[in-house]
Amino acid sequence: MSQKTTFRALDAKIARVLARSGLTDAATYTPPTRGAAALALDRVMVDRNVQLTGADGQIVIVDATVTVFLADLSGIEPVHGGRFVVEGETFTVERQASNDGSRVVCVVKEGR
Repeated sequence: MSQKTTFRALDAKIARVLARSGLTDAATYTPPTRGAAALALDRVMVDRNVQLTGADGQIVIVDATVTVFLADLSGIEPVHGGRFVVEGETFTVERQASNDGSRVVCVVKEGR
């Protein structure tokens, strides 16, 4: 089994545990493409006031991030302008902060 496959399996197990523990939320993701259908997601995590490390080692504070498991997105990756709706709150994707091939962390703006 490759490292990538092993990590995807591990992420899937972790996601199930987080969901059973109430540490994830249901959400929808709508790509920015005109007329695109919203995807229902069972496991996303919203974090606020997040500290990230920039490319040159500088510290960057962002309002919020949304973490989603790529397996839940049916082959679609979140992109700039896409929208997550979580518990009635809208989060618009500005960029991907990280993507390890199994889960993606998106820098988002709230309320757009």
